[in-house]
Amino acid sequence: MASQCFEVQESPVLSLVHCRGDVVMQGWSRPMIRIQSDVEQLHTQQEGQTVMVEGQSDLRIDAPYDTQLQAGEVNGDVVIKRIEGSIALANVRGDLVLSGVGAVSIEHVRGDLSARVVEGKLLVQEVLGDMSVRGLNGRLQIDHAGRDLGLRDLAGDAQAPDVLGDIRLRTAVVPGSQISLKAGGSIVARVPADTSADLTLRCGRGQPMVKARLTQTASSHQEVTGRLGDGGSTIMLEAGRELVFAAREAGSESDWDEVGQEIAALGSDLGMEFAGLAEEIAAQIDRQMGRMSARLEEKLSGVGHLNEQAARATERAHRQAEKAAERIRRTAERQAELARRRAGRTYGRTDRVSRTVGGGPTVPEKTSEPVTNEERMVILNMVAEGRISVDEAEALLEALNVR
Repeated sequence: MASQCFEVQESPVLSLVHCRGDVVMQGWSRPMIRIQSDVEQLHTQQEGQTVMVEGQSDLRIDAPYDTQLQAGEVNGDVVIKRIEGSIALANVRGDLVLSGVGAVSIEHVRGDLSARVVEGKLLVQEVLGDMSVRGLNGRLQIDHAGRDLGLRDLAGDAQAPDVLGDIRLRTAVVPGSQISLKAGGSIVARVPADTSADLTLRCGRGQPMVKARLTQTASSHQEVTGRLGDGGSTIMLEAGRELVFAAREAGSESDWDEVGQEIAALGSDLGMEFAGLAEEIAAQIDRQMGRMSARLEEKLSGVGHLNEQAARATERAHRQAEKAAERIRRTAERQAELARRRAGRTYGRTDRVSRTVGGGPTVPEKTSEPVTNEERMVILNMVAEGRISVDEAEALLEALNVR
């Protein structure tokens, strides 16, 4: 494995010209950028505070938290965690995962996009797969999403004028903000009961279903307008199929059992919650492995000939944990999709049970694989440390057994 380190000062710039494999980048507290690759040779160059790199295989990058990232084309998946500087990505051919990052600008993602805890704006031109955003403290702009879109815990304006699949929205509404979403499929939206906003709701099938106390209402066959509270913010939702909107106190879910469409939405939300649990477990694994690596490096820093061997052992352990976390995350995503499909079949939505991109064939489900010892130990450690409950651990183990 090739490894290169570059001493930097505050707010360095990492320019990733091209990578033919996957990229995993995470922030650390050292004033140094470390780049590791599976191949023996790395194409790198440093000019002042800017480090340029071109990778022929997978890359693992550790950089200061305040690093600014500029990436051209990446042929594989990209995972970026705890990078608080600005991030600009041109073309990601695989999936993209963002966690604990600063402002992000993205041109094109061919796979799925998952963003958790973004401190700044998130601007996306095109995502061909599913997209999920949770915890955004800034403006959201999505020009095109090829499949489903899940939004939760937003703190700013949100525009998504061209989502081909379904939209699930669950968020508080910042006073004076504007939320404008348009889906080719259905929309299910939920906001707190004390929200103040002016609503415009349109759908292609029947009349929008509203579970909220509105004033100044007007309705037609396919549109409902009205005001929540004192107004001020703006919520405009347009669905090609059904639309359900609710303003509820946290934890009040009982009324959602009255209508099939709402139950289907809850099935989707359950899957999203499960995926969020797996994402958190993966983050915990990453933090634990980072602390372990730091302790090992500190203890062995003066041992000389053992340093290289210890570094290789630490790196192997880190890769094993990352593989386990990735399997857990992907299992959760499959469970979310299965939950949506089961809910759709229950209420006659068989035409959306399986969706393909570009008219291609449906990808078959993977055959069952046993839970690995690494995955089992990761989950048990999370329970022992109080990060997840026993029930959540049992659900996760069961899901991994039925992959």
